[in-house]
Amino acid sequence: MTRFKSTREANIRRDYREILRDDSLGVLVLANETGDVVQAFAGRRPAPDFHEWFRNKERADRYVQTWYARLQDWARRRHERRESLRNAPTPLQLGDILKSSWGLERANVAYYQVTAVRCRAVVVCEIEAEVVRVIGEATGNCTPVPDRFIGVAMRKRVDARGVVNFNGPSRWAYRIEFTMVDGLRVFDPDDFTT
Repeated sequence: MTRFKSTREANIRRDYREILRDDSLGVLVLANETGDVVQAFAGRRPAPDFHEWFRNKERADRYVQTWYARLQDWARRRHERRESLRNAPTPLQLGDILKSSWGLERANVAYYQVTAVRCRAVVVCEIEAEVVRVIGEATGNCTPVPDRFIGVAMRKRVDARGVVNFNGPSRWAYRIEFTMVDGLRVFDPDDFTT
């Protein structure tokens, strides 16, 4: 059985005339002959944002202009946010340690060290985890061991918060904090299960 997929063309009233179009925002506004019934689309949505009857043409025009101004403002803010993120330097630095944990039935933990920083990307390599304490049969605590590499170097993009994605929606790596004790970095232990 095939499903009917609604399209914008199928939802447009043929007896309406076009009163506003902006292809950069995907805006299409149509009205009836008297201008008091308005149908408006934005973006790529097939369904109209609104299809309303107004008391008169002036109220309809005022509503459409307010709606269109909000769309323009949203697009401007979105563009500014993207530009600021694109031009912002990465918050990660050489030598930072990242932690990634995943799993439903067990907690897997992996640590990565930043070995190079390039604009909005970093080169990371997996490092060893040292078991600090064993709790029970299959659980315990571990900490990263900096500069003890066990994986291959990978180039990964970094978002504005300093988060790296490792192949999938559940594999995010975050920078972990440490305290300096006698010139050594000391990390808080993380729980794991095997």
